[in-house]
Amino acid sequence: MTGASSGIGLAAVRLLLQAPSGTADEWRPSGSAVVHAVARRASQCQALIQMQAEHGQRLRLHDTDLTDDDALRTLGDRVGRNCSQLRLVFNAAGMLHSDQLQPEKSITQIRRQQLAEVFELNAFAPILLAQTLLPLLRGCHRCCFASLSARVGSIGDNRLGGWYAYRASKAAQNQLLRT
Repeated sequence: MTGASSGIGLAAVRLLLQAPSGTADEWRPSGSAVVHAVARRASQCQALIQMQAEHGQRLRLHDTDLTDDDALRTLGDRVGRNCSQLRLVFNAAGMLHSDQLQPEKSITQIRRQQLAEVFELNAFAPILLAQTLLPLLRGCHRCCFASLSARVGSIGDNRLGGWYAYRASKAAQNQLLRT
């Protein structure tokens, strides 16, 4: 689970940990699933720390910057040491804005650095995460790789314009994962 320290990612971690061990057996390698919570500062997130105290070894925290190739390789190695197969990978990491970056409302507001930063996380990170974890997804077991996109990434559904970097990066994510 990426983007695990806030929003949808944190809620998904909570739900996965609360599921009774007898449910959704097709996604569980054995009795109780281990959840790997991935975020830039997962080990500093108080909600994740509290869940880890409650669930012990069922929750593993990974401090990982998904835009860093070395960090992705390290994540793949760490997860691979703890399990031989993944049943579910859910990427909820993404960026619309930050303290230094706001969605563009006009073409005059587009900046190359902002485009690159948003594409790095929203488009490139999901496909590179899939590449990194592919050895743990291969095999005869049932598995799913899912990445949260956005309706505004639809070219056909773009009636309002604006949000150039976010819309384009989500459309790119959709195409990369579909391909």
